[in-house]
Amino acid sequence: MHPGNALLQWLNEIHPGHARCLAHLYLICTARDLGPFFLEGQAVMDEFAGELMHEDMPARVAARLVSTGAVLSFIFHCTQVGDHLALGEVASRYATSTGQYGPLWRQTADSWNEFLEQRYSHQHISEWLRETLATQG
Repeated sequence: MHPGNALLQWLNEIHPGHARCLAHLYLICTARDLGPFFLEGQAVMDEFAGELMHEDMPARVAARLVSTGAVLSFIFHCTQVGDHLALGEVASRYATSTGQYGPLWRQTADSWNEFLEQRYSHQHISEWLRETLATQG
């Protein structure tokens, strides 16, 4: 399975507000302009999926998958230590609505760490890349 599809599946399995928060913060952290600041609702998820699944050279896709995981891990780190300022104003808005200090957010963070280990590690992504290159060659 394409690791991007696995990530989208994981997002669909967690609390919808958490999924939207993570996708929105990712877009804000990685955008070259202010466009993502103005996204709302399903548009956030659609834009995230488009960024993640954008077709490109396999090595670039793999690099984007790795960097997506790193940015999401950074977001979890910042929320875990209460550093919403590092993520900006939008993070503060989500902190209230998603209960980022509560048990459900901790459950989502634990789920993320498990997902990284079992389905989205650098090894999983590099295996996908090798398989993709082998089928193209």
